Amino acid sequence: MANDTLSPAVRALRLLETVAQAPQGLAFSDLMAALGSPRATLARQLKDLTAHRYLAKDSATGRYRSGPATAALLGGSERDRLRRLAMPVLADLSAETAQSAAVFYRAGESIECLCKQMHPDSLTMQEIGQRSMDCSTSPWGWWFWTTLSANEQAALRACQQMPQNLAAIDIEDRAWLLDDCGQLAHTRRLAAPVYDDSGRMLACIGMAGMAAVLTDQTLTTVGSALARAARTLSLRLGWNP
Repeated sequence: MANDTLSPAVRALRLLETVAQAPQGLAFSDLMAALGSPRATLARQLKDLTAHRYLAKDSATGRYRSGPATAALLGGSERDRLRRLAMPVLADLSAETAQSAAVFYRAGESIECLCKQMHPDSLTMQEIGQRSMDCSTSPWGWWFWTTLSANEQAALRACQQMPQNLAAIDIEDRAWLLDDCGQLAHTRRLAAPVYDDSGRMLACIGMAGMAAVLTDQTLTTVGSALARAARTLSLRLGWNP
């Protein structure tokens, strides 16, 4: 059946189905070729579906991927979508830096290690599925702490030993945070924030390595790679900086 004879609802469903089958994302030209839709019609559909979060547009590449509303419609979850989009980003980051990398997700009041990419020459980091209520002992926890209200921060300070200078951190000016052997002996840990299409901090990418490996000479390079990976994942989630 020709696409121009289909109802608007069926055309939208075909579009969502086509995008869902391409985890790498599809450009406007790819969708025109796959669906045979008129340019103006497709542009309008993409605009509407992105606005309602059924699609997410990577502002760096222009590619469209399934959005959180589509995941919910199909019975998936925010966690599932984040994990699916994160794994190739973690693989690239680990290969580039020769370090293990993990995604930490705020699940209610706890922080969960959602997925990770191991590197044989690096530390194992936390086990997948492991959760912690403590924001004070990791740089990914620190990132989540900066998103809390003043009252929530005060409540946590009453029961957790947050770094004293953390209140002065302007998260807009930081690409990544560093725990420089302060929590674990001889271990440097880094974290960078990941944002969703609404601009909310959804997760963090964290890394850890021995100080003898993550030296002062290599730390900036690894930190920059980490920040790029977090930005890439954010863009794939539909973040528009």
